[in-house]
Amino acid sequence: MSQHDSMDLDHYSITARPLTDTDLPRLHELTVGVGWPHRTEDLRMLMTLAQGYVACDEIGRVSGSALWFPMGDHAASVGMVITTPRMQSRGAGRWLMDLVLRDAGDREIVLNATPQGVRLYEQLGFQTCQIGHQRQGEAMAPPPPPPLPGLTLRAMAPEDSPAILRLDRAATGHPRDAALHEILPHSEGVVLLDATGGIVGHALLRTFGRGQLIGPLAARNDAEAIALASSLIAAHTGQFLRIDTLMLKGPFADFLDHCGMPVASTMTHMWLNRRLREPTGPRNYAMISQALN
Repeated sequence: MSQHDSMDLDHYSITARPLTDTDLPRLHELTVGVGWPHRTEDLRMLMTLAQGYVACDEIGRVSGSALWFPMGDHAASVGMVITTPRMQSRGAGRWLMDLVLRDAGDREIVLNATPQGVRLYEQLGFQTCQIGHQRQGEAMAPPPPPPLPGLTLRAMAPEDSPAILRLDRAATGHPRDAALHEILPHSEGVVLLDATGGIVGHALLRTFGRGQLIGPLAARNDAEAIALASSLIAAHTGQFLRIDTLMLKGPFADFLDHCGMPVASTMTHMWLNRRLREPTGPRNYAMISQALN
């Protein structure tokens, strides 16, 4: 982590300093200010995984943040890039992102941009990969899932963790072990077993924001993704559920519509220093969160 950096803003100094545990209340104030639904518990979890900066004025008020989350030694995700309107109009978002990218080095970087943030990230060299959807609503009873001959669905057990980590890496191409170790103890989940008893898919659900968040979800195809999600949605019918997904069309998207989880907003999935790789396993149907991908 670098030392403090500063910029002048309307005749007073703004300093960027490394994020610390004591910044939790201030970070929560920032998210409330931009209308994001994070609870303090959600932010605390992110902060245990994050490196990054907060921007402070001369009396210590936090007016911006930018965090990054290492995924092994060669990749990272970026999130929680927030500035107050006054700071945003004066280039503070670009300034904070420059610091984050300096620290991240030549890692492959992935992020999910709000519509307002896309231009900034394009100026920094990020390229659009695809559009994603934040879907949410009061969950309705799911329709019967398609039959899956030879496959069995059961509740996740603690001993499933190594297989879930392996599947997640195959689905995303990145080692997200730290994030998964953080959320697994706080999640309920289901796994899909093949005829040999091996795990070929999984879906997790945990408390987040206004209700419950489904993700991550790894599956080989839409039918298996629907079966996994259906089990979780059926157990939480009538509750507020959210899922962040890059699956915009097809049976899985139609299924979410039928379950009362329409598109609430869009995001732009973007990459920097992307290293193309051939898919080797299941697909990533749902994010851990927009910050963690």
